[in-house]
Amino acid sequence: MRVPRAFVYGALMAHPHVLATGEAASVDDHEVRFVYRGLPLLEPSFAALEPSPGGRAWGVLVEWSDEAWARVCRRERGYDTRKVVARSRRSAEVECLAFVVTPWLRTRERTPSARYARLLLRGAEHHALPAEVIERYRALAERGARWSTRLSELFR
Repeated sequence: MRVPRAFVYGALMAHPHVLATGEAASVDDHEVRFVYRGLPLLEPSFAALEPSPGGRAWGVLVEWSDEAWARVCRRERGYDTRKVVARSRRSAEVECLAFVVTPWLRTRERTPSARYARLLLRGAEHHALPAEVIERYRALAERGARWSTRLSELFR
């Protein structure tokens, strides 16, 4: 048995399983905003799917095995799941799960780290998301904090 499909829009877009099996999709009346509270300087903020009348959030539809989904949910602490309706480029509307930020971790919108923005850029480019989404993530990668990039290089 497989869990319902999931709509991912943050760093999970660059997860190997998502890169291999996911398909570009959007959720109407929502936007991806960087309002999940991170660690100042290191990872100032993370992506969150938020209601926005008339907006469109772009991400990736993907299916997980029960075991893999459980691992993803453990890793994505601080997010709750909610049902949304996504539309892929190849299929009709699909009800799926999406991560939404737990209210007490929500903050004002902040620029994410360059490292995090590069993960989003990688996923967006791989899945051929719209040009404006790719350009947004590219700009964020260029101006985001670089501390987490330097630290990750030290631990390679």
